[in-house]
Amino acid sequence: MGQLDDKIAIVTGGGRGIGRGIVFALAQAGADIVIADVDLVSAEQTAKEVEARGRQVLVVRLDVTNENSVREGTASALERFGRVDILINNAGVVQDHVGAAVDQDDFDRCFQVNLRGIWTMTSALAPHLRERKYGKIVNIASIAGRKGGSGLAPYCASKAGAISLTQVAGGRVGTGWNQRRCDLPGPAVDTHVGKTRGHDSQYRRRRGCRPARGLRCLHPEELSPTARTDT
Repeated sequence: MGQLDDKIAIVTGGGRGIGRGIVFALAQAGADIVIADVDLVSAEQTAKEVEARGRQVLVVRLDVTNENSVREGTASALERFGRVDILINNAGVVQDHVGAAVDQDDFDRCFQVNLRGIWTMTSALAPHLRERKYGKIVNIASIAGRKGGSGLAPYCASKAGAISLTQVAGGRVGTGWNQRRCDLPGPAVDTHVGKTRGHDSQYRRRRGCRPARGLRCLHPEELSPTARTDT
């Protein structure tokens, strides 16, 4: 018997990177999964691996910056499984530029996905969670939200907002019965987002984002079990 047997979990950005690792950790613990992602190719591939582990899985194309997309995606999850027990707000982006090259688009993109996306997803599920008086929410922020990195103002500020939002989200969802937590991955985690933005190992060294001497970057699968919420 797993610790999450028959629980239903939604993971935004669950097709790759840290989100993919979280999906596998939840499935291993017995949960059935809704992978909510804008990239259906990676989401479908991850779904096949979840099914091979004996768990049910639903893939929905969901853009956390679009309220209609969020409503439709969460409605599909509820139609398929009848309930949602766990929400993992994992979807996130990094800025395209650093330092003096940072522009308004960098701020808009980071805040829309990393901060507003959490609010939109949580708000969409709030009526369901309040009705059941049950739910677990884990928001994936970053240690950058506690200790900013040089030239990374949009990303760091958006992650700081995610931490603060987690602390006050009870007023939106309800208090006394739901559990909220914010996880803060460090910079020495090898993720798909960094690679797609050209943030290779040399780039991370220039930003000071590197593991201590003698250690190595973590793979998402190693970090992800920490995001699991045992219910």
